[in-house]
Amino acid sequence: MGYLLDLTGNFWRIVVEKDDFPDWGGEAPSVWLNAGTAGSNGALKWVDRDEVYIPASGERYVHEPAHFLPYFDWSGTQSGVHVALRVPMDQVSAAASEVIATRWRPTCVEWIAVDRRLNLVGGMTGTTWRRR
Repeated sequence: MGYLLDLTGNFWRIVVEKDDFPDWGGEAPSVWLNAGTAGSNGALKWVDRDEVYIPASGERYVHEPAHFLPYFDWSGTQSGVHVALRVPMDQVSAAASEVIATRWRPTCVEWIAVDRRLNLVGGMTGTTWRRR
């Protein structure tokens, strides 16, 4: 299986695996890393079949109202990314390199699992979210 790296915007999706989803009309990503850039800051989110992970450094935002940073997502659509996903740019580079080399969740980042129903990408309005 090859990799799909969309460089359309500032929040990229590095797809590691795809599954067949007949209800959705065919093949769709099932395991991926979201990796973003915004000046000197970056953002990361890991999604697999069972869990969604964010950098552990974002845990301090769990009980605060959601705050979104403006980004362009992997498709080039103007969007927002929750501040809990924010990390230094060198960590984004290291994580992207590691996932391409290993095809697994990067170990250079300390991750925490969160509820996959959380609106962490796309929303620009404030809501409260909780760690799973």
